Amino acid sequence: MEWGADEIFTLANNQMSFKSYYKMPAAQTSTENCVAHNGSLIPIPGRDVMVQGWYQGGISVFDFTDASHPKEIAYFDRGPLSAERLVTRGSWSAY
Repeated sequence: MEWGADEIFTLANNQMSFKSYYKMPAAQTSTENCVAHNGSLIPIPGRDVMVQGWYQGGISVFDFTDASHPKEIAYFDRGPLSAERLVTRGSWSAY
């Protein structure tokens, strides 16, 4: 299970500290390209939420308010474009 991921850091006193990774939880087939691409922050007061495009992995929305324990709160997974071969397309970004 080798998926792309987002690294999550906190910032204190001008220093970044690594806290965790967010990896989309949905398994992908060998004919899907799944790479974290062009994420966008969602402005929700008091929370840290992001929407992330994963090409054919779809789109996930995750809450990383607790930077050490990010969790998926919504997703869209369209499935592979081809069952026979890798086709490199999908959700490039989401807003």
